[in-house]
Amino acid sequence: MSHLVSPETFGMVAELLERIPRFDEQALEIEKLNSDVFPEDSPLVTPTVALLEMLQLWEPIDTFPGASGHGPKVRAKSLAATCFLRSLAAFLRQGVSIVSDWERKGVRRAASDIQALESGAQFLYALERKRIKEDPESPPIRHVIVAKAIIKARIRGRHESVYLVQYDPAAGQFQLIGGQRRATDKDVQTVMTREIREELPLNNLQHPDDYELNELRSDLKYESISTTYGPLSEYRMTFFQPMFSVQELTLGPNDRWVTLKELLAGETHDGHRIGEGCVGDLDNRIANGIDGLPQSLTKVQSRSWRAIARERRWEIISILLGIIAIILGVVFFALR
Repeated sequence: MSHLVSPETFGMVAELLERIPRFDEQALEIEKLNSDVFPEDSPLVTPTVALLEMLQLWEPIDTFPGASGHGPKVRAKSLAATCFLRSLAAFLRQGVSIVSDWERKGVRRAASDIQALESGAQFLYALERKRIKEDPESPPIRHVIVAKAIIKARIRGRHESVYLVQYDPAAGQFQLIGGQRRATDKDVQTVMTREIREELPLNNLQHPDDYELNELRSDLKYESISTTYGPLSEYRMTFFQPMFSVQELTLGPNDRWVTLKELLAGETHDGHRIGEGCVGDLDNRIANGIDGLPQSLTKVQSRSWRAIARERRWEIISILLGIIAIILGVVFFALR
């Protein structure tokens, strides 16, 4: 990327962006922000230069040496670049925001051009994908402490153990019960008990009355672009296994039992994504793997015959066809 004045000036603009307080921090006066970043004895750093350096993120401007004692000259790089600058100016004159919704969570992985600008999360997702494509070693800009629960059980109609996941509409995928640490959480165990309470509300589960928490690992981490907020994030994971004293869990419409094969593959048997980046590492790092863990619930969990039939429809169809064949054979033999 080319610089209008110097790499140091570009660094000052980057620092200005980084020093803008977080959404959950106290606001800072613009004058204070400016004086912290741009020294008074820096004549090269003017509002115009700062703006032009920002625009160089898109590289629409060419620079040329100026006359003696003057700064560089600039002009648009091409017709398309000229139109880009005019379009930005039109947005300003019309009072129209390019991206206005910075509250909505969730991104579309295959978004169209218009959809890429429909929310802040979607726009940021596109920016971060570009940043990583240009530099695969790009550092994450968000660091998250996460607690996740491995809830293992047996369910009616299945011989193998299954694991509880929940669909997150904002992320567009199934995930283990759990979530990220908030400022009000005392520690990672507090995160886990809060998430169990919030994500399994039909059960009114209280710790430690209704379950104990066994910590499995607390040293796992991975990087991924968040499909909820959009940035490249580092997730520092702690996995727990709840051991319930209650006999059965009441599940909601977004809850689902999946096999270990599905969990490790990151996809359900009917093609839905399961977004858990560290489950494979967990499986490798605990004694006897996830399959060797005890059951979280002692009782076989019930489910409707309709759900069983939908899952094993081809087996049921084969059995029905076999029964029909036997009946037809008996009838044919009786009529002879």
